[in-house]
Amino acid sequence: MKVVVIGSKGMLGRAVMDACQGAGYEASGYDLPVLDIVRMDGREVEDCDWVVNCAAYTKVDMAETEPTEAFSVNAIGAGRVARMCRERGMKLIHISTDYVFDGQSRVAYREGDQTNPLNTYGMSKFIGEVLALKECKQTCVVRTQSLFSGYGVSFAKTILKKIKEGQKEFKVVDDQVSCPTHVVHLACALVRVMQAEEKGKDIYGILNISASDACSWYEFARTIVAIVKSGACAEVKPIKSDELPKTSALRPAFSVLCKDRFFDLTGLEMPGWRDGLNLFLRSEII
Repeated sequence: MKVVVIGSKGMLGRAVMDACQGAGYEASGYDLPVLDIVRMDGREVEDCDWVVNCAAYTKVDMAETEPTEAFSVNAIGAGRVARMCRERGMKLIHISTDYVFDGQSRVAYREGDQTNPLNTYGMSKFIGEVLALKECKQTCVVRTQSLFSGYGVSFAKTILKKIKEGQKEFKVVDDQVSCPTHVVHLACALVRVMQAEEKGKDIYGILNISASDACSWYEFARTIVAIVKSGACAEVKPIKSDELPKTSALRPAFSVLCKDRFFDLTGLEMPGWRDGLNLFLRSEII
């Protein structure tokens, strides 16, 4: 089986390339400047069985002042990729986000729950979902959340960097709850989704994939400090979101995703966020 990964130089794209190759698939990666999904006509991409679109504008706060850039990549670009897949008979996995929800729920969001993005980034990703599903019937929109790894920018990497620099105190919000997900775990799950489709499962539509359990950013940061410093040299203090300096974009307070459909399709439980954190810390500390 042949897979094309768009956005292959990014945090998730790199992991998807590795996971596909590890599964014995032929994987080809495309990214800027060779491929710009906003301006592509489709001929730039070689024939394949699957396209995994990891390309995205992810600067959540900057999207409030750069809406054109956000919608160009996350919406228009997503539609162009899906149209290419439809025209050439290729199947598509398109990566989306928990930020399509407003965070008012107190139970995990299912795929069919009402969306209501709070910020420009979330709205651009939601429109991208709509366009991808409209343009190509063989599209699986994967909503995920709070990605981290040893590559690129993430909350986990920022906290670890500050610990290494000797920071003694961290103030972290305890009223924003998510499912921090290591990109390696997500990438392996995407391969399992492709394998499920090959076995005749209907994977199309929207599918939630993220770590199996949830935590606040305060708990996540406290766990990092406890593992790295044994709690002796740095302190993590819980604060509320309204105590932080005001940011341009609002964020959902509770954006936990329900993974029941993923389990039904694959028979697998996603690893927990602690599993992802241990994987991250082993690669960063050793």
